Amino acid sequence: MGGWGVAAGRGVLIATAGLLVALPLSRLLLDGRNRIRHLAWILVLLPFLTPALLIGYAYATHSCVALLDPTGKEILYMVLLCMRVTPVGAMALALLPRPLTPEACFCYKLAAKRNRCRCMRSIPAHLLFGLQGPALPRVTAGTLLFLLAFGEFEMASLLGIKTWTVTLFDAQTGGLPLGESFRLVKIPLLVEGTSLLLLFGLVLRKLCRSEEGSRPEEGPRSGIQSILLWSYLALSLALLVAVPGFLVLIDLIKGLALLGSSFTLWKEVAASVLLGGSTAILAFLLAASATRKKKISVALLGILSLPGLLGPLVLGLAVLSLFQASFLSRVYDTPIPLLLALTLLLLPFALVLRLALIASTPAECVHLAVLLRRGASFNIRRSSRDLLWKLKTRKFALVIFLLFCWGYFDLTASALLAPSDMTPVHVRLYNFMHYGRSAVLSAMVAVVTLLPVFLALLGVGAWRLLERMKPHG
Repeated sequence: MGGWGVAAGRGVLIATAGLLVALPLSRLLLDGRNRIRHLAWILVLLPFLTPALLIGYAYATHSCVALLDPTGKEILYMVLLCMRVTPVGAMALALLPRPLTPEACFCYKLAAKRNRCRCMRSIPAHLLFGLQGPALPRVTAGTLLFLLAFGEFEMASLLGIKTWTVTLFDAQTGGLPLGESFRLVKIPLLVEGTSLLLLFGLVLRKLCRSEEGSRPEEGPRSGIQSILLWSYLALSLALLVAVPGFLVLIDLIKGLALLGSSFTLWKEVAASVLLGGSTAILAFLLAASATRKKKISVALLGILSLPGLLGPLVLGLAVLSLFQASFLSRVYDTPIPLLLALTLLLLPFALVLRLALIASTPAECVHLAVLLRRGASFNIRRSSRDLLWKLKTRKFALVIFLLFCWGYFDLTASALLAPSDMTPVHVRLYNFMHYGRSAVLSAMVAVVTLLPVFLALLGVGAWRLLERMKPHG
């Protein structure tokens, strides 16, 4: 399919540039100072959590971007895409353990110095050692960055970038037979499949078998490096969050006046909330059940997560083909195909977040907080609830919220698999965006984008209120 070669080259460039930034950024995420670490995580996550549909709509409808030639739009797209996927590489580098300890790496370096005269013959050995040890997290992060960049669709479509995902999506939604779509996607599928085999063969197998290793080193010590990293985070926040938010919000006041009596997307919003919430819970439950045992279950979940790493377009076509088979055709026009696709898409994120949740929750402290519930004093029992909220419940709520956002903001799989009577709201908004920018549409985008934040605040408030309303005895 035309465009896959350019997309692959673009993916390699973005993965390389993103990895160079993600390496020092991951050390900032592990800074020993709590305030610095928490602030870094927030600034890293915000650009990735900003919907690609919002970013593409804001830039595509701006007059300055419209004046750019194809080369200028391509450069802008690569910069935006690189900044949006780099957080994934940084989080992978920060969360993945090193299969080999620093002592093991030091011993290998000592042994290598004694064989310098045979350096040419030892090059394959060096490469193999790197892939089995120190370079393993970097290979993981780079592969993830490549997959995300190679399969991106929303921003490319709105900015008018020619890539295989846009061509395939337009052809499929335009009525192209499914068999012909699979014929067109066979080369991109081969590229993604090769990347996934590399990821699984080198990474998951090694991590599941390793019994000891080391955590990544903590925050940057160089003052210049810290300044550069914070400057990058500020630039990323400005380009991916502040600028799109500002361009949409400037039309919000005018649009809300017109939208108050003409907002007709409540059914679509309810469908998106229901699908996002259901798939977030399903993905988290699968991740939780598979991470109860360390080795076999993690490997099993790794295998289950591989379809999600294919991206929403390829996975959506695969699920579409599955449910068009004769024995599943009865449930084709139901939410089941979309629920399956979104759950598979969220599984890789659910696995990472679940493992991060386990690693960051001090089991001893949680157990002591639970024991405080038996205290005779009401103040002690209330303190127990507050401690459990800070140690465990708050992190659990954040994980569910993140998974909900990724399911709620999905466009590609939803456009391919949504039942006829349950169209998610972002599919409707994407169709409206092809007619240009308007105050009403900007207001719709703003309301739909801010809705998860409102629901999160409402849910947290309701939870705390119920906790305080529990009987004193």
